[in-house]
Amino acid sequence: MTGERALDPRRLAPSNIHNKFSKENNYGTFIRRSERRQSNRSVLNAMKTRQHGAWSSGDYAVVGTTLQIVGEELCEALDIRSGQKVLDVAAGNGNVTLAAARRWCEVVSTDYVPSLIERGRLRAAADGLTVAFKEEDAESLSFAIQPSTSSSRPSA
Repeated sequence: MTGERALDPRRLAPSNIHNKFSKENNYGTFIRRSERRQSNRSVLNAMKTRQHGAWSSGDYAVVGTTLQIVGEELCEALDIRSGQKVLDVAAGNGNVTLAAARRWCEVVSTDYVPSLIERGRLRAAADGLTVAFKEEDAESLSFAIQPSTSSSRPSA
C-alpha cells in the first residue's frame, strides 16, 4: 500500500451530513452542531455559577487592594486623562476604577459580585471620589456603549 492513502469515512459522506453532524463524541456517534452549542452553553453557565460562588465566598477585596499599583500602571499606560469616560468591566474591588477616578475621569465600575462592588464603593467614598457602581455581568451589560465623537488627541 505504498503511495496509497487510507480513506476517511467522513470524507465519503455526503456534504449535508458533514454540515449537520460536525463532531464525533466519545462513543463514536456524531453530535449535531446545535446540540453541541446548547451543551457548551450549559457547561459555561455551570462554570459561571461556580466561579460566582468562589468570588463571593472569600475576602478577595483584601487581596485585590495589594494590587492597586497595577490599576495605576494600567491607567498610566493607557494615558487616561481628565474628562474621559471609563468603563471598568469585572472591576472587582475597583483598582482600575479608583485609579481612573483619581485622574478626574467619569467612571462606571461593574462586577457581578455584590461584595466586591460594595468594597469598591467604600474605597471610592473614603478617597472622596465620584464613581457609578453597578452590579452587572460582563456578558450582559444593561447599557449601550456609545462610540466616542471626539477626535484623536494631538501627540505630545
